[in-house]
Amino acid sequence: MTLTNSATVVFYLLFFTLIILFSYLGFYKKNKVCAVLAILLPILVAAFRYNVGTDYAAYSEMYNQVSHESMNSIHSRFATGASEPLVLIIIVLFKNILFGHWLFFAFFAFITTVFLYLAFKKFDEKKVWLLYSGAMLILFPLSFNAMRQIAAISVITFVLMNIIFDKKKRYWHYLLFTVLAISIHYSTILFLPVLLVPLIAMKTNYKRLSFFIMLALGVALVILPPLMSLVIDAGILPEKYSNTFEQYEPAAISFDLLIIGIIAAMVFITRRHFNSYPKETNRIIMTMMSCAVFYAGLGLFSAYIGRMADFFWPINIITLWLIIDRMKDKSQTKAAIFLIIPILYFIASYIIMGNSQIIPYQIMLWVKMMI
Repeated sequence: MTLTNSATVVFYLLFFTLIILFSYLGFYKKNKVCAVLAILLPILVAAFRYNVGTDYAAYSEMYNQVSHESMNSIHSRFATGASEPLVLIIIVLFKNILFGHWLFFAFFAFITTVFLYLAFKKFDEKKVWLLYSGAMLILFPLSFNAMRQIAAISVITFVLMNIIFDKKKRYWHYLLFTVLAISIHYSTILFLPVLLVPLIAMKTNYKRLSFFIMLALGVALVILPPLMSLVIDAGILPEKYSNTFEQYEPAAISFDLLIIGIIAAMVFITRRHFNSYPKETNRIIMTMMSCAVFYAGLGLFSAYIGRMADFFWPINIITLWLIIDRMKDKSQTKAAIFLIIPILYFIASYIIMGNSQIIPYQIMLWVKMMI
């Protein structure tokens, strides 16, 4: 069944409304059933879609190919870096299971939703329902076009929040989940230096640190292309990452840069301190925003670097809440303002910009396997 464009918009708005409702009742009011539904609903929407998002056709084809390949061929895919290891493992596990094709998409949606929830909960358990809802409005539709990368972003955000807020500093714990993120999408490797930012920002003036990071990334921009060529030639990363200029439309990157830039400007307008959060947290968040703006700016010239700006979206969502939290309005008003902005972003990015990757929405019917 294929919905019309207008029906699809209604479908998504209903989906977002239910997500906000279930998140509020489940994560804030501690209703366990609603908490499960808040996690489950996005997984179902992702799993039962048909031909929605640029990843659908590519991964449907990959699933069918790998499902019928020998273990030697699958090992060759892994050895040459043609596919990330976890993708191959999941296909091998699901290929003989009824509806395994749907479970394949559901798995990565599960990774995305669960780790975003855990990351936001680590930041602020009382506001997790707001942050999770905002992420579903902004990041979840993007996952239809970048399924593995958004899943990897969710995992590495969880690692980042633990580095910042976990008092026990279980580094083996961070390493384990970092490897998980890399096994989902190789681009996570480029984000690893950013994980050091919280450790340094705790003891450094954020303005000086931001300048240092921008300088270091500028130098990296000069040496990264030849370095990545050597890495790709060595077979460490697949050749598909050697040319990503066509993967990002300049208009989309410019739009993301505009949004990130507006949030960053609001950060510096509000100066150093946000209500109810310690100075160390403020310093880290503002430093990360500097990285986000810089990566997004470089993305206008190099899509490969621009890919990294996507990793900062959860940080952008947190920063947006920190800014709104400074307002003197009632908590209900703050929550409403915070949720309106992601809704407007969804409308702008998928309608005004003419991005039809997820509109119209098509549904896989139980009576017909559309693989």
